[in-house]
Amino acid sequence: MLSSKQDREQSALETRIRERAYQIWQAQGCPDNRESEHWDMASELIAIEDNYRDTLKPNPIEDY
Repeated sequence: MLSSKQDREQSALETRIRERAYQIWQAQGCPDNRESEHWDMASELIAIEDNYRDTLKPNPIEDY
């Protein structure tokens, strides 16, 4: 079972993916029957952005 913080994080992630999938759908001219393709593409783009952001954080191991 997910904690309340994990629930909020999961909900926020799904919202980001949904919004990005909608943007992709609009950019592609609002085609029919491509929801899963847009969702997958949005999921991948969000993951790339999040991973990139993580690479910009200082490395805590370097402090030792």
